Amino acid sequence: MKTNYFIIITILVILATACVSREIKCKLTEEVKKSVPYELKQIVSFIDRDDQIIDLTVININTWWYKEVEGTFRSDYLSIERKEIILKSEKNNLEITLSINARCSFNDDYNTIAIKIDGDYTFSEWLRIDFAGLFEVGTLTTIHNSVEINNKIYYDVVESKRYYENDTSSTQIFYNKTYGILQAYIDGEVLLTLLNN
Repeated sequence: MKTNYFIIITILVILATACVSREIKCKLTEEVKKSVPYELKQIVSFIDRDDQIIDLTVININTWWYKEVEGTFRSDYLSIERKEIILKSEKNNLEITLSINARCSFNDDYNTIAIKIDGDYTFSEWLRIDFAGLFEVGTLTTIHNSVEINNKIYYDVVESKRYYENDTSSTQIFYNKTYGILQAYIDGEVLLTLLNN
């Protein structure tokens, strides 16, 4: 009889601990936060595909935590830190959003920087960066020691290219941690190029 009570109590303890929720915090490192160089109220100028100069102002930099459920019958959840930077042009109805999302689960050792450009078109690209602030190199992502863009040499440039809809549509971006977005392409055509200062 004692054995049965011991088994029942053991099973109840296991079930009770299995159903307890657990928070896993995914925090952005300082190195990752520094990978997006824009500062609040900064004006960043680009040349668009019509050779017009577009001034974008950094109107918002916000960091917050959100909750993502991980478990099935357990109520485990991730608290994920996210940083979002928004640049907006008043005249051209153009907006650029960069979102950095921390990762620390699902066997993912990389954070992501999602880059979205909205205007008369929608451009979407993302980069993967590790906790030390180094960009991931892969089949669609290359690191260049230097790249010449608009008659200026930029160093430590990451280039990422994605193909969509059976390779009929593509996006490409050149980016570095000192200047941010250097150049963006959509379907092989230059969309935006950073104006040299």
